[in-house]
Amino acid sequence: VIFKQVNYKRLANPSYNLEDNVRLNVDASNVGKELDFKILVKYKNSINELVLNDNKLSSLPDSIKEFKKLTTLSLNNNKLQCLPKSIVELKSLEKLLLSDNQLKEIPTNIDELTKLQVLGLGNNQLEKLPTSIGNLKNLMYLNVTNNKLVSLPPKIKDMKQLKYLMID
Repeated sequence: VIFKQVNYKRLANPSYNLEDNVRLNVDASNVGKELDFKILVKYKNSINELVLNDNKLSSLPDSIKEFKKLTTLSLNNNKLQCLPKSIVELKSLEKLLLSDNQLKEIPTNIDELTKLQVLGLGNNQLEKLPTSIGNLKNLMYLNVTNNKLVSLPPKIKDMKQLKYLMID
């Protein structure tokens, strides 16, 4: 994977091209006002890892489902309150990093992300986790610290690959 720190304004240039298998890091200093996903979708077939930390995003568009090659999606330190249902269409996703947001829930069908190995949900507003989270057979790392959880789904104890469970 190629690490590419691209100036967001360059992506808007119609003649700009990205190589394949890119890790794209778009931070707030590159964006200016607000992130326009239409610009990013243009590169959906080139991006394997999308890092959108620290962008003050309050929502994620449904068009996120078009990034079929994504293995990593990092949305730490934004203002997300919910996730689009279409996020479970990212079937190649191995890492989903959502810490330091305002999430109140995650999709009940999160187990459709069958390749997921890392799920970061620390520092949110989660009151419960869906029972389907226990079906994530490849999950090795789960961080749910600093939420409003009072219990975990019983199926978590059956997750054989889970090596790191961070709770408080």
